Amino acid sequence: MSTEIKPNIGRALPVALTEAGRSLLDQADGIVLDVDDRMTADLAPDDVRRLASLLTTCVRNLRSCR
Repeated sequence: MSTEIKPNIGRALPVALTEAGRSLLDQADGIVLDVDDRMTADLAPDDVRRLASLLTTCVRNLRSCR
């Protein structure tokens, strides 16, 4: 990640991924997709959608507890 200081932007500090960071992110995305595919391989498409919906609800519930 790289940063670039710009005047008159207050506390915000713009950041950008470097090429190395982008490469690592792409690798991580591939790993996550592989795990997701293996984890849901024996589930019917409707069950995968229901699981995603339930997990989204769980995340929302956890965020509201802060």
